[in-house]
Amino acid sequence: MRPVGGARRRCEDKVRRDLKDMGCNEMDWIELARDKDGVFNVNFLNRLIITVHNFFYKREKKGLPLWPDTKMVDIRQDSEVRLRLELLSILDCPVCFCCMGPPIFQCLQGHSICQKCKDRVSSCPTCRDTSVVIRNRMAERLSTSVELPCRYRQYGCPGKLSLGLLVNHENGCRFKLYKCRAGVTNKPGPVPRCGWKGVKSKLYDHVVKAHNLPALNTANQNCYVSNYDLTSCRNKTTLGIAFGELFWLHEKCCPYKRGLFKTIQHVSPPEEGKKYVYEIAVQESILSDMKMAFRNSVADDIPDAESIFASRECFYLDYDILPKFLHEGKLTFMISTNISD
Repeated sequence: MRPVGGARRRCEDKVRRDLKDMGCNEMDWIELARDKDGVFNVNFLNRLIITVHNFFYKREKKGLPLWPDTKMVDIRQDSEVRLRLELLSILDCPVCFCCMGPPIFQCLQGHSICQKCKDRVSSCPTCRDTSVVIRNRMAERLSTSVELPCRYRQYGCPGKLSLGLLVNHENGCRFKLYKCRAGVTNKPGPVPRCGWKGVKSKLYDHVVKAHNLPALNTANQNCYVSNYDLTSCRNKTTLGIAFGELFWLHEKCCPYKRGLFKTIQHVSPPEEGKKYVYEIAVQESILSDMKMAFRNSVADDIPDAESIFASRECFYLDYDILPKFLHEGKLTFMISTNISD
């Protein structure tokens, strides 16, 4: 619904008064309320006003000033960030609950929905209106105009981007937090997590000091395992280093599945893992020609090792074949990581 003529001017005046009464006269939210033709989307605009009003009402109820002292720069910035987050909450899709970006659609009552979910439903999930065909230009403008700091700001990231760019930035941010996966267990199932989470630059020291697990040079590493026990479980995850990057090395010895599994993951955002390939080989001895090798792209940090092992997209050595590679009671593994061609 769009106001025209005098109704439009009265709507604009009311919005300006409401924003001014709430201490927002210095902000430019009013300009975000227009679509590409300079016309207000009344239903969406009302939600915007209510959201801003609730933000200041909560501050007033808690006895907080509407806006902190301008000299307190950090606190003021945090207040603005919280307000922007409140405003962006009205961009949450009612179906997938993700924050919407262009293109955003709406029904005749002004309820918005993202494009992905629009193609999956036959009516508005909020009011059941069957005509979800109109572009919500105001919501699209809001999603691309409001800048937010990176979620890893407290860890050193200076990034401040619009919503449309923020998600991709955070996925690849060099200050992104990673969970520690290192450890050893003799029980079936995944390696227990220690709970540590931090930036990648501190992960190496944590694994070496807290878990007492030395890192391997996976650019070209021979690993020797002696007195191999085929009757007990053993799961182990440690770090590898190659080309200045960190990699998880996972190993699973599983008697009830009668196999030994190994795989490598890159401690990185999803798109970075595909830059590398790894090869794991087992050989009877350095001088022997008997060798079995597996080569694959390095997985990113997202999937857990158990899901990779279950898919068998990893190095797998069957227990029926394993004894053939024993040399003086030892297994010799060669692990290498290289940059993909």
